[in-house]
Amino acid sequence: MIVLDTNVISETSKPKPDENVVGWFRRQDLLALHLCGPVVMELFFGAERVLNRTGSERYVRQLDQLISQQFDGRVVDFSGSIPALAGKLRA
Repeated sequence: MIVLDTNVISETSKPKPDENVVGWFRRQDLLALHLCGPVVMELFFGAERVLNRTGSERYVRQLDQLISQQFDGRVVDFSGSIPALAGKLRA
């Protein structure tokens, strides 16, 4: 299992993503790639900010598709003691 970070996912949505990131994705078993709750939250935060600033729903639609289709069943739950641990680690 590989849990992807926000900046790795957002890099792939750029018009010209970094070749190293694209190459890394090509070498992975896509079913081994997962997202986690905080990453989903950060991605939606960014997509909503673009929507509020520009009126474009492009990123919100892409993100909905990404989560419901490409990562269906592969979003790691963010519950129990995990949120407290994440807060401590961020501090």
